[in-house]
This record gives sequence, C-alpha cells and structure tokens, in this order.
Amino acid sequence: MTPFLFLFLISTAGLAWGTYSDLKERIVSNWLTYGMVAIGLVAHAVWAFLATDATILSNSIIVTIATFILSYGLYKAGVWAGGDVKLFTGLAALNTVNPNLLTSIGLLDIPIFASINLPIFPATLFVFSLFAMLPYGAVLAGTRLLKNKKEKK
Repeated sequence: MTPFLFLFLISTAGLAWGTYSDLKERIVSNWLTYGMVAIGLVAHAVWAFLATDATILSNSIIVTIATFILSYGLYKAGVWAGGDVKLFTGLAALNTVNPNLLTSIGLLDIPIFASINLPIFPATLFVFSLFAMLPYGAVLAGTRLLKNKKEKK
C-alpha cells in the first residue's frame, strides 16, 4: 500500500466519522480532528525517515500550519465553525500534496479534475469547497438581503 493511499483511506474514514457525528450530535469531536493531525504528522515523519527525505515531513508541517492559519481566519470572519477548522487542518496533515490519487489508481477518470492540479491538496480541497458552496451562499445572501432592509440600502 502506498503512503498516499494509506493517508487517503484514513482521511476518508475520518470524514465519514466526522459527518456522522456532525449530523447526529452537531459536533465534530476533538479526538477525531486532533487524531487526524497526529496520525498525519506521525505518518509523514515515518515516511520521511524511511525515504530519507526530510522535505516530506517539513512540507507536512508547513502545509498543516498554513491550513490552520487560513482556516482560523475564516473562523474569525464567521465563515466557518470551529469543527470545520479542526477537520480541515486534520485533512491537511494527512494529505499534504495532491498526488491525483483517484486518477492514478483508475477510480476517477474525468478530464476536468486533471486540469485542476494545485500542488497542495488543501488548496485544491478549498477551491472545490468554494465551488460547491457557491450556490448555497448565493441563496443565503439573497434571502438575508430580502429580509434585512438596512442591507438593501
């Protein structure tokens, strides 16, 4: 099993559990998100040691910190909740780079996804999240404008 596939499977399991707990209890557990960060950093450290390439670990640390800062900024701006920040940071720790994993193993062969190949996975995920949330955000903003007379002016 490749390191990318291992980390991808851990991410998928973490997202599945996070989705379940969020729908059931309206909370994403700290043990899940901090566990994803810890597993991601430890896995990258082991991978870096076995490959004798320190950049694997340093890239993971840098991307994780940068993702947390960006996510925390969105939290402070009121765009995201705290669980989103932690979960997105956990995903960044697990999936530092974008290896086009699904395309390379033949599970996803859609040409449009190959054109969006940002080298850092959290950047790719963030761009796709923006596209996915754009219609909802437009409807939400429109309804708020219709209800709030001050903002109409």
